[in-house]
Amino acid sequence: MEPRYFTAQLLGNLSPNLVNELVFGYKRNYWAYRRILPFPQVPGTGAAMAVAPGTLDSGIDVDILRARSRSSRDQTYQIGNNLTWIKGNHALQTGGMFQRIAMVADRDDKTSGGLVAPVYDIVAGAAAGIGAAHRPATCSATLRVSCLQAGDVTRWNTLFGAGLGMVDRATQLMVFDGDLNPLPPGTRMRQASRWENYEAYVNDIWRISSTLTLTAGLTYTLQAPPRAKFGQVIMQNNANGQPITTSAYFADRAAAARQGQTFNPVLGFAPLGNAARSTPWDMDRNNFGPRLAAAWNPGASGWLGKLMGNRRTVIRAGYGVSFDRLNGITQSGPSLAPAYAQTALCVAPRIDGTCANTSDAANAFRIGVDGSRVNLPVLPKAAVPVTPGISGEAISNVTDPLRTMGRSQSVDLTIQRELPGSLIVEVGYVARISNQLQQVNELNSVPYMFADPASSQTLGQAMNLVADQIRTGTPGAGVRPQPFFENQLRGTSICNPTCTQGLAAARTAEFNQGQWNNLTNFINNSLRANNPFYNRQIITNSMRSASGESFYSAGFLSVARRFSRGLSFSANYTLSKTLDEYGTNQENTGSSSTPFDYSVDWGPAIFDRRHVFNATHLYELPVCRSGRAALDRLTNGWYISGLFQSSSGFPLLIGQHAQAFGGAQAFSGLAAGMIPLRAGFDYSTTVNRGSRGSGTAGINADPARNGSGMNVFANPAAVLASVRHVRIGEDGRHGRDVARGLKRWNYDASIGKRTTISERVRAVFSFDMINAFNRVEFADPATSYFTPATFGVITAQFANPRQIQLGLRVEF
Repeated sequence: MEPRYFTAQLLGNLSPNLVNELVFGYKRNYWAYRRILPFPQVPGTGAAMAVAPGTLDSGIDVDILRARSRSSRDQTYQIGNNLTWIKGNHALQTGGMFQRIAMVADRDDKTSGGLVAPVYDIVAGAAAGIGAAHRPATCSATLRVSCLQAGDVTRWNTLFGAGLGMVDRATQLMVFDGDLNPLPPGTRMRQASRWENYEAYVNDIWRISSTLTLTAGLTYTLQAPPRAKFGQVIMQNNANGQPITTSAYFADRAAAARQGQTFNPVLGFAPLGNAARSTPWDMDRNNFGPRLAAAWNPGASGWLGKLMGNRRTVIRAGYGVSFDRLNGITQSGPSLAPAYAQTALCVAPRIDGTCANTSDAANAFRIGVDGSRVNLPVLPKAAVPVTPGISGEAISNVTDPLRTMGRSQSVDLTIQRELPGSLIVEVGYVARISNQLQQVNELNSVPYMFADPASSQTLGQAMNLVADQIRTGTPGAGVRPQPFFENQLRGTSICNPTCTQGLAAARTAEFNQGQWNNLTNFINNSLRANNPFYNRQIITNSMRSASGESFYSAGFLSVARRFSRGLSFSANYTLSKTLDEYGTNQENTGSSSTPFDYSVDWGPAIFDRRHVFNATHLYELPVCRSGRAALDRLTNGWYISGLFQSSSGFPLLIGQHAQAFGGAQAFSGLAAGMIPLRAGFDYSTTVNRGSRGSGTAGINADPARNGSGMNVFANPAAVLASVRHVRIGEDGRHGRDVARGLKRWNYDASIGKRTTISERVRAVFSFDMINAFNRVEFADPATSYFTPATFGVITAQFANPRQIQLGLRVEF
């Protein structure tokens, strides 16, 4: 990284009561990470091979996240002006700011869509499947030996497919120029864009009396969408040429699904010029931000005067609206849609050379056995609109053209009181309500409300009922047939002996773990190719919209002592709650659990901490004057300071598969939380030492297995038995706050000495201890339902051991 910045300020008194401030700023930032593109590990194979990605490692970096290279150069020019006019009891302020940002970025990847170098995934994954006949039976209440635990089925499939050399898919990212002509293989994606931000404000600070001040203001903000030299595209419905919007798309699909009908318009992509647009989304022009605040310093007699301290109390209240500001990463998102970068993709290549979208151990292409190369399709000059074929594109990431700016409403009320002894006590309440936040939606999310017209059973209901049977040990071939599958899959090859049983036997792992998007994708490609539940052109089809919400509420109490007689300290306690819909930072690519109902994700934020306490202190040891200069220099000037921090734990969910509500395959959000079976169960966490696990849960803690002997749960098996899987389409929310992670506290201390060398020179020596008590704190453990052996097992340290540093500072 190489940041550079320059600022200049011109401040002048235009008159005795008129002050103007002119500010100019320039910032240049450059960052990059460079890696070697994957190359064939075996000469003659024609591509790098990712063998059992996610389970095994390779001699070279092959997977996209570790092999990709990126760079970005941005320049920001900013100019602002602030004018303050004092008129009687008013302080009037007005001003504004203009900001122009230019960015050039290049990359050799399209996130999960491939690299500009060819890569083969050697694995049985989403496309190349392993049937039940090619693995041991799944363990159940009646089968305990020579079987696979349910959580190990996917791992078996992965390693079995890799051992056979099965190619799940082959990819290579191809880049096109501004006229959509293909560039030579290996050409990197490059994007140049710019955008502007504007802000203006007026503000009045009105001193109504000596005890009451009122502040009122209004801001107006405009943030222009990016304008790109190349690399910007917009998604549209190819039938009528109109841009697709998130709200309309999912509303139409849900309405059709409830009637037992599919909603799958052909998707087309076009450069902005061809789409008669200059920007990928419309400018939000409604960003008015009012602000109102008051401060009252009451003076009174009698009991009220004693309570308020006769103007030793200040009561403050305020309300304001503020707006989000987009960063460069989110501005560059539209370059990831098909057109200027397309993935040459062969999904589930077979022995006969076809790219069939699904394969199995009998017909899958095996590298080194059936040949050394997979024939990737040749991508010709793209016609406008670009209309990918079936599985013609691995990924698309575009922005809703109706996207608006995130906004937040803030409210606060505080009471501050000065007490004898230089003490200041403050109590207050703060709330923040935010909406129109960035949210990623998977357009290929499972329409679990899809109803079978003949039986009225929905897709979600049929999935749940089959999953219930498999999770209790019923083999796939023995599950009870469900009307939905029998009617909707009638006549397909899977119906042996019944459609439900054939599907359950072929996709046992998906039913068991709730991999509903993977399961539905299999049905789409293999069984309902002519009438799929959702679009088949793009495997991962994301759209970023302004649909997220969050809420923060907190009460606090603080006590502080101003420095007096060598002592100062402060202490504050906050009781807070943060709720959101799995919100993270702007550049996060994780999709909501289901865009059909955002409320399923509503719950405590991943960074929510209910209780927080902080305290600081500084004490200068009393001066001792002996009359001897040398002795006084040695004994005086010492001080002791410290910082104490304590907080409750973060939310700790008992996780199941991230597709539990039918979300994305590649860019799923965080894992879904299991649902508690009964209220009142004790999910408290602490460091339980001497743990060896219980049943099959937490057994990796056993020292005989080289475990730590520690688990956050006293009885991990009982915890696992106290929860159940999400029932798609039936549960309104998942268990985001079933448990809380480990509590935290830490104390840092410093001992120092100030020594006067001369009238203008002083030296300060310090002895600092980070984690002064050398207290061991452990990281929250893995709590996945599918890996019971590691459930709750403590394996890592959260904070560092005590660190000591010596410092010497010269002040002059």
